[in-house]
Amino acid sequence: MQTQTIPLYYRYWGKAKPKEGEGEDYHLLPYHCLDVVAVADIWLQKSAVLLNQISQQIELNKDKSKSIVLFFIALHDLGKFEVVFKNLCHFMKMTQIFEHYHSAR
Repeated sequence: MQTQTIPLYYRYWGKAKPKEGEGEDYHLLPYHCLDVVAVADIWLQKSAVLLNQISQQIELNKDKSKSIVLFFIALHDLGKFEVVFKNLCHFMKMTQIFEHYHSAR
């Protein structure tokens, strides 16, 4: 039987509930970043004015401008990979997230 290695980036939460209660305790950081990019992508598709303004400001065509904006949006929570940030959540520590993810597999 082959042992699966869980990528380290699954040890980080992107959004956590402010207090205990119903619903999920957290949303994993890689998925949170992808969700934010997906929303921004739709927003830029629907807002021609915004994309035009960005393109004009950085003097690139719309496709390149959109790619650059989405790249930086994907990085918007890069600091959440910092251990200090992870331990801000009073009920969820990094080891708990890892153990939860590992037991769900």
